[in-house]
Amino acid sequence: MTTKFLIPIALIIAAIALFFALTQPAMMTLSERQSVLTAAIEARDTAELVKDVQKELSEVRGRLDQNKLKDLSKPLPDGIDNVQLIIDINKMAIGHGAGMVLRNIKVGTDDGMTGGKVGPNTKKYGTVTLSFSATGSYDALKGFVNDLETSLRLIDISALSFTAGEQDSYEYNFEVKTYWLK
Repeated sequence: MTTKFLIPIALIIAAIALFFALTQPAMMTLSERQSVLTAAIEARDTAELVKDVQKELSEVRGRLDQNKLKDLSKPLPDGIDNVQLIIDINKMAIGHGAGMVLRNIKVGTDDGMTGGKVGPNTKKYGTVTLSFSATGSYDALKGFVNDLETSLRLIDISALSFTAGEQDSYEYNFEVKTYWLK
């Protein structure tokens, strides 16, 4: 009679031991794999969504006028092109009289400077200082300064001095600053 009770109890204990030894770790592994699979499916869906958005943006960019697209980088270009900057400012000056031509051009950058502060320069932009002189009338000066103000490129006039000349002719000395992304 004792064996009738002991065998079922031993089988139940063996079943419980097998469950904890084999089945439960397999279920845990299956659960972990299921969560990894769910994360992978979500990542795939997100990647497909990003790819669709990139494709849509690429199509929009393709429809844009390339000249206007180039103008978008003018306010804060990603590099220094001193020659082009001088050419652009000179075109603005020439547009206001034959005498308004840039002379005595000097270019300097604040790239290595930290503004008197100790430590690395953590600014995300650099500045270029351009000093030059030009000769012209007061009306030519007003038009030229207006062109600098409305230019697509960010240009700050940091210094302006003048010397009177003959009749309506003045010698103007400018110092302007412009910026670029590092």
